[in-house]
Amino acid sequence: MPQPDPNSLEKRNYDPERAHWELVRMIFVHELPFSFVEYEGFRRFVYSLNPTFEVVSRTTIRVDCLMLFHEQRENF
Repeated sequence: MPQPDPNSLEKRNYDPERAHWELVRMIFVHELPFSFVEYEGFRRFVYSLNPTFEVVSRTTIRVDCLMLFHEQRENF
């Protein structure tokens, strides 16, 4: 995935679905605990970036990580 240029003034559209799956990928790749999404510090950080992002429960993240795992396993 290309990294954004911090000096760019290009306007980007917020895609909540993409943001959700990037969160799932981050938890999956870095082997973070599913409860990470319930940490107050994480929620405050996310809210500071985008107050409209809906942080899901650890149960939802767990299910989505399992889906990603099975998808990756099938493609391997």
